[in-house]
Amino acid sequence: MNANVSYTYQPAYKQFGKDVKIVHFLGPIKPWMESYNSETGRAQSGSPHSYAHLQLWWDIFMKNVQPNLTEECKGIAAELSKLHLGSAGMASAQSSESRRFAWERGHIDYLGEDAFSNIEKKLQSSIDEPKK
Repeated sequence: MNANVSYTYQPAYKQFGKDVKIVHFLGPIKPWMESYNSETGRAQSGSPHSYAHLQLWWDIFMKNVQPNLTEECKGIAAELSKLHLGSAGMASAQSSESRRFAWERGHIDYLGEDAFSNIEKKLQSSIDEPKK
């Protein structure tokens, strides 16, 4: 089953969805690009149609995969190795790469790191920086 198109024929999904064994997350948005709160253990998806599958992906990942990752891993695996269930503040501590993905998908942290005041400070520091 394709997670991002399961909603196209809702009656079929309602009848056969319980029998799904494999979910393929097609397209540019992958489960690890969605927001995940390690304190609550809940995924935060923009799409209600794929939420159950997204949550199941995160449950499996956090129980069976993430504990085996190390910071010696490369790329996104290295970033995901830093997640720790129940650790205060980890949910808000995102890598710049995952923050960028969230920003590009329209998931903007208006009250946190992406707040206008922080953007304004960054712009001002770039303007004030002496030319090299």
